[in-house]
Amino acid sequence: MNAFVDSDRRSPLGELRERCEKVLVECENAGAPGDTLRLLDVCLNDFLQALPAKDPAVNRIAAGLQTLQHAILAESVPLSIHLSDALILTLDRVEEAVQAGVAAQPLPTMMNNLRIGEYLESLALAPKPEQADWLRQLTELLAPEIRAGEGEHSQTLPRILGIFGEYGLSADPDLLFFATLATPAEARLQRWQGRHVRLLRLGLAMNRNGGTVVDSAQLAAALLLHDVSMAFMPLDVLDGQRNLSLNDERKIHKHADISGRLLENLPNWHEARLMTEQHHEWVNGEGYPNGLKADAIHPGARIIAIADAFEAITHPPRSQQQGKRPYLRAAMEINNQSGAQFCPHWVQVFNGTLRVLRQILE
Repeated sequence: MNAFVDSDRRSPLGELRERCEKVLVECENAGAPGDTLRLLDVCLNDFLQALPAKDPAVNRIAAGLQTLQHAILAESVPLSIHLSDALILTLDRVEEAVQAGVAAQPLPTMMNNLRIGEYLESLALAPKPEQADWLRQLTELLAPEIRAGEGEHSQTLPRILGIFGEYGLSADPDLLFFATLATPAEARLQRWQGRHVRLLRLGLAMNRNGGTVVDSAQLAAALLLHDVSMAFMPLDVLDGQRNLSLNDERKIHKHADISGRLLENLPNWHEARLMTEQHHEWVNGEGYPNGLKADAIHPGARIIAIADAFEAITHPPRSQQQGKRPYLRAAMEINNQSGAQFCPHWVQVFNGTLRVLRQILE
């Protein structure tokens, strides 16, 4: 599912895009065998044939996509996770442009779309040593959020206080103290830099868009503290540099309880403690630590589960060697777990929130 397209605006082109996305995920999971690549070729052909011929920028993307499609089928450009991300983003961009129409596209958007077509073709025709660089440029053009940010941790506290102001949160001494813990926690791991700002922006916006069913201060506290005990795990565990032992897994599964217990002597933050302790529960009952189901899980914990997953997918451990992932990829994975790991209602709220926030989450 494409979280950036309203479900009531789903079109035949959107259905073809979704088929392509599913086959791309199958290719990733299966290692892109020949049969799956041929199925991808068919799906991409169907998508390209359904495009209108009146938009020059869309035509340029389609031409570049077709050239890359042939290179993938010929295996001169290997289908990787990164390339799959780029293809998913390209299909989304094409659908978005078709829906908007030529007249509604600002000139910078149209120029960017023309460049996307050029980059697709350059990637397809590049010798293997140059393909990674072309792929990086293409993906950054399609998803600017994946560009590496520098020095975010030095601005963490002022940015958190700014978010507090946006949501009318008072200068409560406890909440201010929780905010000060973010900077040293983020200094522990490079990919954590800026994470508390990102979590607050997404989690608080979801709550507001969902009718503010959770007290904003309690949710802010839980968003800041739910993983604080993870900062005390070994670095090679945090960044996936070694295989986890059973003891490692047990310790990780305890982190929600440990983080929650930090609030046990602060009775004013009981709701935040519940959210912290329950943020790894799944709506189908397969989560931890207590196997809670559906409405037994605090709504704030259901929000945090989605915000936390979004953060983990877009900023994966270094061991995965993937770099930052596009928002669209994270949205797809979260939607695929709707009704299992995540609450369907809050997934829909997340989809609507992300459409608005994707420009300011970094």
